Amino acid sequence: MKSAGYDKQDTIVEISHFNSDPFDDSRCTAKMNGCSSSGIHFIADRHFSKDTPVYIRLKNGNGMCAGGAHAEEIRTAAVAWVKWSRPMKEGKSPRFEIGIQYCW
Repeated sequence: MKSAGYDKQDTIVEISHFNSDPFDDSRCTAKMNGCSSSGIHFIADRHFSKDTPVYIRLKNGNGMCAGGAHAEEIRTAAVAWVKWSRPMKEGKSPRFEIGIQYCW
């Protein structure tokens, strides 16, 4: 699996339902908030239900991992499961914190 290096920019991921049409409206971009060797935590403007299979990829190709993971742990593309999703109380537009776990 290809991995990304570190950068000072915010890391943006694209997430979509696994096996969905690449042009449908189920995909969105999100800001990575943390990561580990087993998954990613990010903030998105849409909700994904728990246990939904998703496809994720780094949109900007590299980034700084807020969770302190090593560069080889930040996957550039992966299939994963949504482990949790909760609405954020901040701001006027709807935003969600979402945690995903990579499928090994």
